[in-house]
Amino acid sequence: MNESGRGVGLLLAADARSGAVLVGFPPNPALLTQLTSRATVFKNWSRLAIINHCNSVFTAKDYLTDPETASYLGFSMPSKGTVKNMSKFQRSVYSLFYSWSMIGCTVLVFIGYILSMNATSMGQVAEGEGVVELTNSIGMKLVLIPKGTFTMGSPETEVGRDEFGGDHDETQHTVTISRDFYLGITEVTQGQYEKVMGSNPSRFQGPDAAWQLGRKGEFVDTTNYPVEFVNWYDAVAFCTKLSELPEELAAGRQYRLPTEAEWEYACRAGSTSKYSFGDDVDMLGQYAWFTVDPEEYENMAIPHEVARLRPNAFGLFDMHGNVAEWCNDWAGRYSTDPVTDPSGPSDGQSKVFRGGSFGDLAWGDIRSAARGGLTPTFNSELTGLRVALDAPREKK
Repeated sequence: MNESGRGVGLLLAADARSGAVLVGFPPNPALLTQLTSRATVFKNWSRLAIINHCNSVFTAKDYLTDPETASYLGFSMPSKGTVKNMSKFQRSVYSLFYSWSMIGCTVLVFIGYILSMNATSMGQVAEGEGVVELTNSIGMKLVLIPKGTFTMGSPETEVGRDEFGGDHDETQHTVTISRDFYLGITEVTQGQYEKVMGSNPSRFQGPDAAWQLGRKGEFVDTTNYPVEFVNWYDAVAFCTKLSELPEELAAGRQYRLPTEAEWEYACRAGSTSKYSFGDDVDMLGQYAWFTVDPEEYENMAIPHEVARLRPNAFGLFDMHGNVAEWCNDWAGRYSTDPVTDPSGPSDGQSKVFRGGSFGDLAWGDIRSAARGGLTPTFNSELTGLRVALDAPREKK
């Protein structure tokens, strides 16, 4: 609705992957795919559908308990004055139209939710043009990353670029990824890691997590938080054991860490900017968990649940921040020549990690091109992983 009180026009399209819908309250349509969960969308739109208060102020704040939903809705309602100036007949018509519109919207959201659950249970769904997801035997979702060519590294003028080179070299060069591959849409969670490995090394769990969240003595479920305090060998062992699960063996799936080139290609998702969404640092908080200033980390910056923020264009969450992600490569200088499927040096002292963490600043390791290297035995609350999987080769 707008201030004139004219009728609402609804534009709805079910999103089979997330159960979200595209809702247009002209002139401000909002894509609800980015919301935290299907449950949040369904709960709040259900509430909207049954509310009928034409004599009060219509605002998203009044009707939506979840501020994230209100933030993404982006529509405006008629003011209190506008509604009061309506005749009794106009209010009745408006009330009837609004109520039925919301009920219709809720029905479509519910249908989208059911369709998404059915699609997920099949293990693989397609969304849009060529976007494919796979759900494995432990419930981990991976998205198909299409092969392609991109410019790896950063321009010399990019703020935050490591000026010292070496293992942090960001020299721009052309890279071709010659095969499609799957990549986890989120970092490996504590729940997923424990299912496979039988233990959870994370520091942020149990009483420690409750204390840091200001909920001392309460039970805090950290199942969907990223696993951390894993070194490179732990990450490789997880991929190996996941591949050895009966269902994964039967499907012929061999999990691994992504190469550094695959990681940056997937992070950029077609972008050439500092971040996967552009260069505007003011938007970073919509996509990444990071440290605003150096003192914040000392004041208990913490990891966060995966997939709480916006994904990149490939549908990958937390490629910037949260926990740093191990890659397969040894750290080393880039080639200045065009390369295909690079896998780094044959040996070295440090393994590459990418993406930065909740303890990093916006202008540094959070950038798409930012590189880091650590000894493979190193672990901390800042290090985690994301798994890759080769796509089946096309039959000739």
